[in-house]
Amino acid sequence: MVRVILDTNILMAVGQLRVDIFSELEKTCDFSYTLAVLDKNLEELQKIFLDKESSGKDKLAGRLALQIAEKKIAEKKIELIKTGKGATDDILVQRSKSGDLIVTVDKELKQRLKHYITIRGEKRLVVV
Repeated sequence: MVRVILDTNILMAVGQLRVDIFSELEKTCDFSYTLAVLDKNLEELQKIFLDKESSGKDKLAGRLALQIAEKKIAEKKIELIKTGKGATDDILVQRSKSGDLIVTVDKELKQRLKHYITIRGEKRLVVV
């Protein structure tokens, strides 16, 4: 079973692009998988939501993403991965090298990953 880790920006896509990433993952992944998120991703969402410099659109998307992630974690539909020190992207790259599949729209992160899932055509997820 493959662990699929959701990056911060893909969680925010729910509010920003109105993409149902969970049903899209079901359509896209023709393999057994479990969903996960890093504790650092939740921290990033919290910062976006609380940051006075964030635009109103980003704050709303951050708040919605945080609420959805926390609800899915409480329902045991998403695993929360506790991490140590280190940058979020570095941890995601390391996890990818260990066999986890990362879901992201972050251009710089995608360049560092060999395999990932991203949004194409604004609403559809694809494995790259």
